[in-house]
Amino acid sequence: MTTLREAAEMALEALEDSCYPRASTKHSTRYDDAIDVLRKALDADSMASLPEPVAWMDREGDIYRMPEIKNWAPPHTLLYTIQPQREWQGLTDYEINNFDLPESGTVTIREFVRIIEAKLKEKNT
Repeated sequence: MTTLREAAEMALEALEDSCYPRASTKHSTRYDDAIDVLRKALDADSMASLPEPVAWMDREGDIYRMPEIKNWAPPHTLLYTIQPQREWQGLTDYEINNFDLPESGTVTIREFVRIIEAKLKEKNT
């Protein structure tokens, strides 16, 4: 049986595969909006499964126990018993098609790999 998350991931992949690259149409914005909404919903779902923080640290490095107030968010750094892990995300076809390449239009393999690394780092931080 397919879960709702798996279905959303399949729908996102199908939309990205069928929509890019494509000429601009009157439906382009609807596809882009649907892709963005699916991505955000999947990201929010991933973040919802993070462990609860056990303490928080202020700017001076002092550590305080979390109060027993639901959804309380301190102004400083949350501390966890384990480091929360975000699911790694690769680049979509749309992001690949919109790389910022040098004006010359030519890059070495090394330069291209660095461009890809920078884009992945930006997306996964």
